[in-house]
Amino acid sequence: MFKEHILSTVATHIIGGVAAANRIVWAAAKFTGADLATMEEMLDNSKIMEMTRFAMMKSTERKNLLTDSSLQAWMAQQQSNVAKGQLPNLFGFGIKKSTLIPKTTALGAIDVVPGNNIKRNVLGWRKEHMHLVIQTDLEITGTEDAKYLGGVYAFTTRYGVKLEKDVAAVQATEI
Repeated sequence: MFKEHILSTVATHIIGGVAAANRIVWAAAKFTGADLATMEEMLDNSKIMEMTRFAMMKSTERKNLLTDSSLQAWMAQQQSNVAKGQLPNLFGFGIKKSTLIPKTTALGAIDVVPGNNIKRNVLGWRKEHMHLVIQTDLEITGTEDAKYLGGVYAFTTRYGVKLEKDVAAVQATEI
């Protein structure tokens, strides 16, 4: 649960802090290899090193990549990986599936009114530019509660994330 909260925070932080020049809108109604290639080009043009780049997307977008006809030759070479459900380093990105990517407005921003956030997103970044700091001590508070025949305890872990360079991430928003 803690890991999910951190990934959700990372995704939200990228959406809130990515450079305006590193935001794109999908070229078609679904996310394709061409969109991922554009995301790669943006990081390349920003001089962000290729190793440890990740693209976070929902299962639907990953499925769209698997069925993208422009990637047929690449898919044919990757059959042993595709059979395992993997897309290794497509356009230099390690593909990570996640349901934790927030929806946004058509402009790629998270609106305070949840109903205005209707567009899906794919996010890409280089791991070394996304810093995660976790406080090393753990706060445990507890009380006795007779109905549970023991104690009730709460654990608090504090952490923060920071995108070091706003050009070290990219965001692709649904058309």
